[in-house]
Amino acid sequence: MSEDEMCRASRRLLGRIAQFGSIDQLDHYWNDVLVEVLEATGAAGVSLEAHSPSRMSLRAGGAGQTLALAASAWFEEGLPHPARRVEVRHDEAGSAVYLSLGRDPSLFTGYIVAFFTGGREFPLDSMLALQSTLEIVAVLGQRTVALRETESRLSRLQHLYEVGEAISSTLDLNQVLRQSTERVSQVLGAEACTLMLLDDTTKELVFEIPAGPATQILREHRMPMDKGVAGWVAEHGEAIIIPEVAADERFYGSVDLFSGFHTRSLMAVPLQVKGRIIGVVEVVNKTGSGTFTREDQQWLCILAPLIAAAIDNARLFAALRLERDRIITAEENVRHQLARDLHDGPAQVLSAMLLNIDMARRQLASKPETVASELEFLDGLAREGNREVRDLLFGLRPLALETHGLIAALRQLVERVRGEAELLLNVGDLRDAALDPKVASTLFVIIQEALSNASRHARARQVQIRLGTSKSEVVAEVEDDGIGFDVKQVDATYGQRNSFGLLNMRERARLIDGRTEILSPPRTGSQGTLVRVTVPGSLARSVA
Repeated sequence: MSEDEMCRASRRLLGRIAQFGSIDQLDHYWNDVLVEVLEATGAAGVSLEAHSPSRMSLRAGGAGQTLALAASAWFEEGLPHPARRVEVRHDEAGSAVYLSLGRDPSLFTGYIVAFFTGGREFPLDSMLALQSTLEIVAVLGQRTVALRETESRLSRLQHLYEVGEAISSTLDLNQVLRQSTERVSQVLGAEACTLMLLDDTTKELVFEIPAGPATQILREHRMPMDKGVAGWVAEHGEAIIIPEVAADERFYGSVDLFSGFHTRSLMAVPLQVKGRIIGVVEVVNKTGSGTFTREDQQWLCILAPLIAAAIDNARLFAALRLERDRIITAEENVRHQLARDLHDGPAQVLSAMLLNIDMARRQLASKPETVASELEFLDGLAREGNREVRDLLFGLRPLALETHGLIAALRQLVERVRGEAELLLNVGDLRDAALDPKVASTLFVIIQEALSNASRHARARQVQIRLGTSKSEVVAEVEDDGIGFDVKQVDATYGQRNSFGLLNMRERARLIDGRTEILSPPRTGSQGTLVRVTVPGSLARSVA
């Protein structure tokens, strides 16, 4: 090989430095370098063996590849000393030239072997120049790829910051989910991304916000938690990459059949809040011919807790807003009820008193002897009005509840509402001192409402009020033997009714984390209605 040929090869290789900015993957880059060496030197075959920072074996030269492989094996049997930069070996088939690509493991270590047929000369100075050029190309190529990888990591960190900032800037759950899936698809180069949330009641994964070709089809689609890769991730709490889903038995093909989308590869990461799985984020089909990498998984595992926390915060905000609306509705219902009670009770009595006072004034001038009877009648009206006002005050906030506790207040309530039905009060082993005042107040209002409904609508002969406790809960029941009613029908027609008694009871129970059961009839073969309120014992008992 002449000195001119070596110089020409060196110039062509150095010309590739201008292309470093477009380097994507190191093996692609070295394939191009081998082709340049092959064409510039006229070699029959060229092989590359790289040892660090990653192992790589490449060949070029068409039919000459076989010769290059033989030459590589020849050198592998007894490689030159690491300090040797160039070595040439000859045999009857041709010549093999060994060119070192570097000896620093932190940069690049490896070598190129070029095989030449026929007899050729290889000037040492020219070969050293070519070797130096290749060493420069190797180091610069490696550093360029490392720079590209660093830039990619920085870009992903920037995206990570932007996603975190975006999803934490809103408490709207749908917006949080939508922004999360769009950014994840963009950053990871995925054809589709789906954020699935766990429905604890049904043990299903719900496709809340799918991003990709099947978005509209999959929205709100449900999948059993024990099915599919996502189900496996939700059950085990581990991230996973599957390069070929067709070869994995965990893949749930029914979703593809339903949506018409073809899944080739996927990556899934669990969404956790305080150690509790709330869902799974899944990306599908890396764009191009690549597959998801460990770096992709690491990035998504960093982002997943941010998404999970944003979802949890949005849910808490939605729950608080719903609770606020419930409280407002309950207050409105109480105000309407109070207005009706005032109108039907004290307001009517006061109107009658005003009419009779006017009549008494007239009789005082014409028939003074009848005034005494009118005053007697007015006295009765005043006493009735006073009783009704006291009943209203007792219903709003009985003094006995604050001074003597729930049991004493219930005993007074029973005395006040005694009518045709027999009222029985059984307090069991409940002790007022152990009951939280807020819980006691709420239970009183619920029992009062249930007793009022029984008195007005049930036509019952007997009404029982029962209280009980256990280690885990406090229970209050109001049961009557009246005519009962269709609970489902009443619930369904609240929008057309002016009465909100059942709704008020349920909403008040929720305020103390309790639950309400309304059964009519209470048991098979019986009649009447049972209202049961259950409050967790940890919340019901006083901490004082």
